[in-house]
Amino acid sequence: MSEGVDEVTNLACKGILKIGGIQTSPVKGYRDSIMPHTTLLDPTSQGDVSAKFLAPRLDSLNGKVMGLLNITKNGSDIFLDRVAELMQERFDFAEVIHVKKPTFTRPAPTELLVELAEQADFVIEGLAD
Repeated sequence: MSEGVDEVTNLACKGILKIGGIQTSPVKGYRDSIMPHTTLLDPTSQGDVSAKFLAPRLDSLNGKVMGLLNITKNGSDIFLDRVAELMQERFDFAEVIHVKKPTFTRPAPTELLVELAEQADFVIEGLAD
């Protein structure tokens, strides 16, 4: 096991490591019985945050193409349909594009996101459950 992973394992077993914003709880003897064969990974690490930027604000939504990204969780289609309905009451869109991820358990395929970004002026991603 690498030194960095071993350090993370030790911190987790001592109850002083937060994983995903949740404080771990120490369990006496846990490291000796289970942890030697366990690797802890932080799924929240997305790389260098400073490399991200905000998209420029649109002056108006009128005449724009609204993209709706359905992540396929239960009820997200109902939620996004209602969002579209409410938004269309307030704005005069050129078009509304509905796009669905293949599964909510994985990130959207890059091709899907690129195509949506090329077609839409802005995107609303819908979660539900």
